[in-house]
Amino acid sequence: MSSLEDEIRGALRTEAARLREARPLYLPPASAHNDPRAVARASLARRLPAWRGPLAAAAAVVLIAVVLVALRALGKEQAAPAAPPRPVAGPPLPAGATPWYYVKLGGVKGRPGWDIIVGDEQTGRTIAAYPLGKGNVMTSAGVSGAGDDRTFVVSAAAGQNTLGQGGPLALVPPTWYLVRILPGSADPVRVTRLAVNFRAGGEVREIALSADGTELAVVSGSDKSMVLGVYSVATGQQQASWSAPLGASAGNPRPVSDLSWVGDGTVGFAVTDTPGVREEVRTLDTGAAGPSLLAASRVVWSQHAPAPPHGSIPSHAPQVCSTPFLTGDGQAVVCATSSYSALDKRLLAVWLAYPLATPDGPRVIGSVAQPADVSKFSFLSVEWANPSGTEVIGSWNPSVDSVSDGAKVQTVTNFTGFIGHGAVRSFGPVLGLDVAW
Repeated sequence: MSSLEDEIRGALRTEAARLREARPLYLPPASAHNDPRAVARASLARRLPAWRGPLAAAAAVVLIAVVLVALRALGKEQAAPAAPPRPVAGPPLPAGATPWYYVKLGGVKGRPGWDIIVGDEQTGRTIAAYPLGKGNVMTSAGVSGAGDDRTFVVSAAAGQNTLGQGGPLALVPPTWYLVRILPGSADPVRVTRLAVNFRAGGEVREIALSADGTELAVVSGSDKSMVLGVYSVATGQQQASWSAPLGASAGNPRPVSDLSWVGDGTVGFAVTDTPGVREEVRTLDTGAAGPSLLAASRVVWSQHAPAPPHGSIPSHAPQVCSTPFLTGDGQAVVCATSSYSALDKRLLAVWLAYPLATPDGPRVIGSVAQPADVSKFSFLSVEWANPSGTEVIGSWNPSVDSVSDGAKVQTVTNFTGFIGHGAVRSFGPVLGLDVAW
């Protein structure tokens, strides 16, 4: 019971006690008995003072009751939780299903500039291409998909490079797009602008759309710091942001990367201290207070690879995993790495899942043995992972060294495929500035 209710109840008790007092009944004087109007006037004159107190008390009771009802209604209104945001995406893919569609930033042959390209992975066919203007350089970009494989968000900043003409690189703020795929309809791809109130913390480095499409995590940064912001897709407003003094450099262009969502309130991300040597995966509660990204988050997984022995071949030495993603259920970290078989004298592309409960016992999702002439991988990655980390879409880029006309030539081949349950199913490589399934 609140102090206000105590005070009101006390006033009611005081009024009730006073109302129990009975005033004596006064009769009109005998001289007035022969004048009915005088009797009426006298009776009324005596009744009004007698009931003025009770009437006022009754009015006070009614007023207090109205105030109590209003206060309780106001309290209920203030206590009622805010309605959760309506999902932007459809139902997530069922367990065991793999994505069918992808969205990437790339170019269309015969057309200048950049495009949002929507493709069908199963057939290798391009479904639609949405032109982004005549900017010939993408200064920052990001693509991410929701859990339904039908809803995507794209961030694109296409500038004009005039360096060859004696001018600077024209930087432009990013433009945001919502991409919806509607299979079987007359208009299978719909691209609309999103009014994201991006609070610039440098260039957009990476984005991650929550599984239901309601929230968007954005990593942006410069050579001095990285900023992680969370935005509402419905309103475009920033809900919170955190920063870290981790500057991008040529040797470490994305010190904060590999964003993922665990449910609708936790963001997973990787922090790379030294590429190939030291990295960690952290989780951030999106309701966490404070401006520091590192102080507001906590480490859930980390790796450190010792320096290779002197004289060893770098591609044969142990390295930390690349693209470590926290799975959607928050139970494991999936990543890609390479391994060298001294017996077969071959390199292997390997995808692993590290359970957070037993991080020293990784599970092999799948692997691909390379031909004997493959000297190294230009890149190994995880492009998509299911919520349990049992299947991923991965890319691997083996490199072969050869000599032509006395010159050393390096040939790189791109592969992409589904990896899971010990098997690999390759499909045509999906190449673009940024790709999402």
